[in-house]
Amino acid sequence: MSSANDLQMKLSEKFWEYVATKLYEEVGYAHPRDWQQDDIDSFLSKLEQKVKEACRSDINLSIRCKVPYIKGRYEVDQWTAIDSSTFRRMFHHGKTQHCKKKTKNQFAVYLGYSSFEDLIKREGIAADKDSEVLMVPGDKLAPENPKKRESAYNLLNSTYFTWAAIVLLFFISVTVFNFYQNKQVKAELAKQEQLYIEATKKRIRGLLQNFEFDGNVSVNDIEARRLLKELGITRETQRKDGEYYAGMLNDSCEVTIWVGTYNHTDRYGLRFTAPDGSHYGENKTYMEIMRPYNMKEVQ
Repeated sequence: MSSANDLQMKLSEKFWEYVATKLYEEVGYAHPRDWQQDDIDSFLSKLEQKVKEACRSDINLSIRCKVPYIKGRYEVDQWTAIDSSTFRRMFHHGKTQHCKKKTKNQFAVYLGYSSFEDLIKREGIAADKDSEVLMVPGDKLAPENPKKRESAYNLLNSTYFTWAAIVLLFFISVTVFNFYQNKQVKAELAKQEQLYIEATKKRIRGLLQNFEFDGNVSVNDIEARRLLKELGITRETQRKDGEYYAGMLNDSCEVTIWVGTYNHTDRYGLRFTAPDGSHYGENKTYMEIMRPYNMKEVQ
């Protein structure tokens, strides 16, 4: 019978086979073992961006992907994905057996799962210790050994009450731990979100403090687009003339400026993307730009 380490290694191999298949399906023309340097660089850029976006909205993902924890907060912008040499070692040379858990987690998060364990559980990848085969959807099971079944039954019967007590205590401990952990996580997320919003508002105020408004008596489209440029936004992501203009302040933060917000002709409305990805309808990131340049936050 295989040892626990052997079974874990087989499980890891199946995980990486699944990941490679998904990456092949994503690009549609080559298996990762055949990717050229440009393909690898393009993917690693997407991997890093997608994992960072996920970590910003879920502190648990920051923990699992080993985002740097500095002065009481997770610094997502300082996190980096694996490099191209590691990618080639894993997929070109097949050396995945010693990959760290954080590496598995970042690929799992990229594919839309919360962790390595979440992926193998939801995709039905598991190790069958008796038959010493790995089961994935579509696999055939090895013939069952009647003697092993009888031995397992006798062992379970003789230790039933002991194991029942252990399982019950474990369940209670996990429930209590999760309750307190969830409270701490929610509190930390709220704190990090508030810090992010305050820092972004401060940055916007600084960028617009010397903005020169035109001589018109009311807000207008041209001036709204000039405000975007003053923020350093050179490419608009969306627009609706006479109503709003938008562009990316950075990779994950979109800024929208409304012309004559809430029917006012003396001010512009501004919203930016919150850490949880919300944007429209969120007054927590809403600001007003009063002409000539007095900025008022909505309480």
